[in-house]
Amino acid sequence: MLFKRKNLLNFYILSFFASTTLMAAPASIQIDENENNFIVVKSKEDSDVSGQERRDTDFLSARFERILKVAKELIGIKYKLGGSSPKTGFDCSGFVSYVFNEGAGIQLPRSSREMRSVGKPVDLKSLKPGDLIFFKINTSHVGIYIGDNKFVHAPSTGRSVSVDNLMSSFFQNRIVGARRIINEQ
Repeated sequence: MLFKRKNLLNFYILSFFASTTLMAAPASIQIDENENNFIVVKSKEDSDVSGQERRDTDFLSARFERILKVAKELIGIKYKLGGSSPKTGFDCSGFVSYVFNEGAGIQLPRSSREMRSVGKPVDLKSLKPGDLIFFKINTSHVGIYIGDNKFVHAPSTGRSVSVDNLMSSFFQNRIVGARRIINEQ
């Protein structure tokens, strides 16, 4: 009997908080009923997203997907100093330039140093797939962030285009910045 009363008390407490929340902020929520007759509470901000904003978001997502698809297809291509195509091989900036041009039609400068002035700076905690990550390796190095603390790049002579972890001790201590090339707005 005590168990049932405790559940009933929890139900009343939850109902009280839910009703006071709904009454306190009626302008910021929208209440609908779905096809199964369940009540659905949505924030007003979610409901106010226009069709154009959805299309813009879909367009950006498609661009990110194409960039990542091109980058991943090139994994295994040999490193070549000054290389900028799958036939000759890639150096780091040649790889990034090729991927952005093929995947999104974006022409980037040829050198990683020049790439550091394109787009807008991004905090490392805010990285998104498609962002460029810059490292202090030799003189300068660049790769493309692909999510989950991983990035794809053309590493160095004797290696091939590959995916590496940003949190590895080698790369973590050499990151000098990140840039977002594709605007979200």
